[in-house]
Amino acid sequence: MKRRGDPAPHRGGDARRLPSASTAVLGMLAALLSGPHVEARQLQSPFRGSPTLQGPAVPVAACGVPPEAVSDIRIESGFKPGDYTKIDPARVSARKAATAPLHAYLNAVVRYSDAAMLATGEARRERQACVERWLTAWAERDALLGTVSWPEGSYERKWALVALSLAYLKMYGAELPPKPPPPIERWLRRLAEQVVSEYSGLSWKRNNHVYWAGLAAVSAATVIDDRPIYAWGLRQYDLAMEAVRGDGSLPLELARGPLALYYHAYSASPLSMMLIFRAANGDTRDDAPLRRLVGLILRGLADPSIVADLAGGARQTWWNGGVPDGRTMAWLEAYRLATGDAAADGWIASLRPLGIVWLGGDLTHALGQPLPAAQKRTSPLAAP
Repeated sequence: MKRRGDPAPHRGGDARRLPSASTAVLGMLAALLSGPHVEARQLQSPFRGSPTLQGPAVPVAACGVPPEAVSDIRIESGFKPGDYTKIDPARVSARKAATAPLHAYLNAVVRYSDAAMLATGEARRERQACVERWLTAWAERDALLGTVSWPEGSYERKWALVALSLAYLKMYGAELPPKPPPPIERWLRRLAEQVVSEYSGLSWKRNNHVYWAGLAAVSAATVIDDRPIYAWGLRQYDLAMEAVRGDGSLPLELARGPLALYYHAYSASPLSMMLIFRAANGDTRDDAPLRRLVGLILRGLADPSIVADLAGGARQTWWNGGVPDGRTMAWLEAYRLATGDAAADGWIASLRPLGIVWLGGDLTHALGQPLPAAQKRTSPLAAP
């Protein structure tokens, strides 16, 4: 029953096909990509050929039973109403409780994916099969395609799609990931189409959420080998690069005030991951805007006043009272691999192992490289 004051639902389950505008966008991309000058080849996983670091031995664990699928996502923002610079602890707690079943599922899938990546031989096959069983269980129940509130529920859905798609690709390591079984392929396609539908032609601000939508499309499209969806995702990367100023800042993230530095790092996360997909598929366009963005972030971590001055003088804090760590800075492994920018080395060495469920899990052992000796770094934001 809908209660007064509930967020307006978005019925993802009723949209088995994209609205006409989004269908037209994908149709035009498909026509362009099918031209005679485009090499017909499968989309490549960025985890193939990456210099996977030797990981720790992981005990073989039994594959658990997948939990009941989550169909609906009806949640509200963790910020104070009308103010996206101030976190409301009570609302954050309520949201955490509401999303706990979904997050528990994602954490388990990513954990099994990590175990598969670090295993070899039959042990790897068993763990890959476990991930497929968990994905199939939710795919067959049309998970996340019920009543989904806009925008907050849709935010969670696109983040979940990123986590699941990257976990699938990552568990094959240097192997060529096969197309998933039909139920999983259909499910990921429907989730990806929802993302394209919801984020195409938006009139509201194109901030970090659009970058995450781009990564959701790129990663899912790579799993299901769908070039139009992939191209739509990379278009969001290109638009983000156009928004990066000469000083490396993103205007819409500076508007976060005291959270401006955090949200610049949060924006760099999907952008860095999309860059490694581009590189894996032979796209070597200029990465200078991303380098400027990350350069500002790294300088800001060392001296938060740099970003504070750009954000109207607001003293910088990290999300929900936390500190920069191996989770919130996990994307640095992808950035370092894609760009070779040694400026990140000290931070990577200080924070390893780097990984987070929203980027598919352990990135240090999936994408990390042996680094030359570098001075370890700390941020004043980590001070009590």
